[in-house]
Amino acid sequence: MQKTNKYTNHSIEEINIYLCKIKEQIKKENYIIPVTNKRSKNKNFVNKYHLTKKKQKEILMSIEPVDFCYSADDYKNKKERHYIFAREYELDSWGDINNVLVYIKIVKKEDNLAVIVSFHEADKQLVKLFK
Repeated sequence: MQKTNKYTNHSIEEINIYLCKIKEQIKKENYIIPVTNKRSKNKNFVNKYHLTKKKQKEILMSIEPVDFCYSADDYKNKKERHYIFAREYELDSWGDINNVLVYIKIVKKEDNLAVIVSFHEADKQLVKLFK
């Protein structure tokens, strides 16, 4: 895997604008969360906490600028930038309630499609930029 550049030179206003655009696409149902074998972490997360489409959307719509960690170049397409967020949610794993730090990586495609590249439990230490 190629090394990608990480960026933390964002203002909270810039991230707010980005999130507003993403949330607009989510409201329009113009988003996807890949759950293929390549994205098995996403699939396992959705299954573990039996997250319905409605609950997934609710989680995504609750992201705030203060949940932003950093952005990074897409290692395949340098024209695209991924935005990484982390937020703690109380989730139900088949009757066992857990506080879960959720790692969310988003890229907005040229056609305004919001792709939620990563949507799973955080598996590494994350530092929020604005906290």
